[in-house]
Amino acid sequence: MEELKRYCKACDEEIRGRRDKQFCSDYCRAAHYNHRHADITQMMRSIHCTLRRNRTILLQLSRGINQKVHRLTLLRKGLHFGFVTQVVSTHEGHTLCFCYDQGYKDLGNGYYELFQKSEYEMMRSVEADQDKSSDWGSGRFISEEAC
Repeated sequence: MEELKRYCKACDEEIRGRRDKQFCSDYCRAAHYNHRHADITQMMRSIHCTLRRNRTILLQLSRGINQKVHRLTLLRKGLHFGFVTQVVSTHEGHTLCFCYDQGYKDLGNGYYELFQKSEYEMMRSVEADQDKSSDWGSGRFISEEAC
């Protein structure tokens, strides 16, 4: 019985070995996978890059506790308000947006308060002692209007 020749999905070389083998080498297998998932991987890289850039901008501008910065300053530095890693609603009705460990809160009139998550967690623990319920948001992307 004559066996059909099989060819690598990545480089079209003839495959030798097991019948169910689809690639001639690990290199071709990885290259084929990376090619198939390139668009998703590129999108994830782009989002992660934007999140890292946002965190860096917030870190550079937050020089102390309760640092106030104007929205135009954040925009000029390149902050994308729609990319955050966590959104938290406080009991007072404020929306806190976090980019990893760096956070900001809209104060109105175009100003934002910048702080680190550790500082926020300390503020939050005082609030939790006063009122035992907490209202944590889930990590998600939000629209620019929300923050």
